[in-house]
Amino acid sequence: MPYLEVLWFPGRSDDQKKQLVKEITNSFVKITGCKPSAVQIVFKEITEENSAASGSLLK
Repeated sequence: MPYLEVLWFPGRSDDQKKQLVKEITNSFVKITGCKPSAVQIVFKEITEENSAASGSLLK
């Protein structure tokens, strides 16, 4: 059973999440051949205070 985590900053709408879930699920099913019912996705919102890029903290 595939379990996928999406880590991102807060601010996405429910509509954006719904669209992304469909796209991720469809792509995963197409590439791996698993059933759509097996794909599980969880969104985790992270903070800029706990993130870094290019060797520097974001905030």
